[in-house]
Amino acid sequence: MGKIVGDSPLALPMVCLHCAANIKENLGERMIDSFGRPTLRKNEQEGPLSVSYSICPECGEKAQVWQRRRGIALCVLVCLLIAGPVSLGLLFAVFYSPTGLDRAALIFAFVFIFIFIVDVGGIYGVAYCEAKAPNRLALSRAVGDTMVLSGAGRKFVERFQE
Repeated sequence: MGKIVGDSPLALPMVCLHCAANIKENLGERMIDSFGRPTLRKNEQEGPLSVSYSICPECGEKAQVWQRRRGIALCVLVCLLIAGPVSLGLLFAVFYSPTGLDRAALIFAFVFIFIFIVDVGGIYGVAYCEAKAPNRLALSRAVGDTMVLSGAGRKFVERFQE
């Protein structure tokens, strides 16, 4: 089902988590993720669950590129969300007059629609970058030391499927 199941601490093989390429010596990055245990009792003193895995240089670089693009899209979106209402207010103040109300309303409507379309594009850009970036592992479920992880690449799961 696309999940990794193992006991903590889990050490995945020296294969890229996303593209399933073999990691050669000193190439790639070994990562360690720790997850808090979902507990029902507050007095439980067990340590966190942990997993170590590898990322090849190509997938690591691809993740950084998509994270930078997401950051740029997010900055543009925030700037537009701030600048949009300010520019609409200024436009309405400049073009408003009792005789020119129709013209002011028309300009206001066009600018509002333009800013709305650009903001929707910014939201789509952030979501697209988030979807394209390789994901980190996430804890789906844990029972004792056995954990179920999601977020591995399809090729990795297919390579090690039993």
